[in-house]
Amino acid sequence: MAKTDQQLAQEKLQDKGIDWETGLNFVDRQIGKFNAGMIDATLGLHDLAVTGLSSLGNYIFGRNNQPYLLADRAKSALNAETDTSSPLYMAGAIAPAVMASAPAALTQGASALRAGLGLGAREASAFAGSEAGAQIGSQYGDTGQLVGSVLGGSLTPTGPTQRRDIWAGPEARTADHDAIAEAIEMERRGVDANEIKLVTGFQRNLDGNWMYHLPDNKSSLNAELMRQDMQDLSLEDKVEGTSTSFQRPLGEILDHPELYEAYPDVYNIPVTYGYGTSSSRGSYYPRGLMRPVGEIDLNLSRTRDPDDANPLGNQTRSTLIHEIGHAVSDIEGRSAGGSPDTAYIAADRAKLAELAPYFDDKIKSNEVGFEIDNYEKAANIREKLNKAGEMSDEQRRSFIANEVRNNPFSDQRARIFNAIDATEDEFKKLYNDALSRYAELNPSRLEYDRINKKYHEISKLPARNQYQLMNDEYLQRTAQKLIDDPRSTYEVPLYREIEGMDLSPESMDYLYNVPRQ
Repeated sequence: MAKTDQQLAQEKLQDKGIDWETGLNFVDRQIGKFNAGMIDATLGLHDLAVTGLSSLGNYIFGRNNQPYLLADRAKSALNAETDTSSPLYMAGAIAPAVMASAPAALTQGASALRAGLGLGAREASAFAGSEAGAQIGSQYGDTGQLVGSVLGGSLTPTGPTQRRDIWAGPEARTADHDAIAEAIEMERRGVDANEIKLVTGFQRNLDGNWMYHLPDNKSSLNAELMRQDMQDLSLEDKVEGTSTSFQRPLGEILDHPELYEAYPDVYNIPVTYGYGTSSSRGSYYPRGLMRPVGEIDLNLSRTRDPDDANPLGNQTRSTLIHEIGHAVSDIEGRSAGGSPDTAYIAADRAKLAELAPYFDDKIKSNEVGFEIDNYEKAANIREKLNKAGEMSDEQRRSFIANEVRNNPFSDQRARIFNAIDATEDEFKKLYNDALSRYAELNPSRLEYDRINKKYHEISKLPARNQYQLMNDEYLQRTAQKLIDDPRSTYEVPLYREIEGMDLSPESMDYLYNVPRQ
């Protein structure tokens, strides 16, 4: 059974040797710092800043000696019921005040939790949000439970029923940059990637960019509008290749408030849809001079559900989510996708891009390798000369020339001659210096060779398999795989470890980033 965020937070505290009650008391002390001035700012009632007025935070948690927040003067100003036993006490003007003010207080309380108890961003928010909801319910009965459940749910950022359809990143307007900073710091300390994701919700993409699942509980495809657009078309004609199609902004055919809040430009991406003869279900065309927000094509001939003639079912929505994911990757500056038709060229471009940082060191490594070979050749000749005994200068030169005659490079022959003529100490210094430089370059040389081998193996695969190994294509397939997955964002494995994908775990080493042009 999936664990709630509150349960995960409790376990985290227990791991740190902190009991749940101690944690709650810590929250009380922190949120207790928000006094009448917070209420004044929230409700616009300057005369509420009265001496002795309890904090709104303590009112929510109800764990002090004065569990009822508002003094008579404050209640009167709010035109609220003064009888604390009355359901109207919570259901009237007080409840909106709580709902309006609590997020600020609890956000601050969560920050204190993170610093004071060492919890992660998600755990701290879940701890505060879940407890807030529970405490309102316990203090104020049935009405309080209703308000509390709404409040607790709204403040807890993720839950076991939350879906995730889009891989978002730091460029999203709604991205949690505190969580990103925490992820960076945890990575600096050498924390495992799984733990970083569990705490912050963020993980590294193959191209090095941070990313997270954009929550999606409300998206829906406007199939009726699309059906009306196509109702005058003959399905048979379209399958045979008639080119008629329709185009609308994405926001008109997909209701996805979280996506458009995070990436407003995505709302206006033109989506062209109709029946075509291509084998592709959909395509994304990157942003450029002629396409300032990119463009998406949907081939409804290929997106019909296998057991349903309806071309506007789940497969169409899934394909659309896939293409939107490419659009978000475009905005985030992540690697690109492609198609089987472009796979060979894409893999070559990816190979060159991966090799580029190591190319100079690889050349230097080869040069130093030749230098070491020359010194070892010189050492061999020096040993032979020592064993040969006395020689005239002419005999010595002839002997050395015969030993190096198979080396066609004059600079290398010169290096050998210089090494042979060097003193023992000079020779050791030359040789050890070359070995040291080779050792410094060795990691780059090994990485260059590994990349070469990787792409050699990829080049032997059919185009379709090369296409499947494009990282952004794989990334968007994981998004499709996770649509309606019941687990919370934090319980889903790292994207390269998601179960049931179309690539084996061994294939993960062959994913590659297609550079953007």
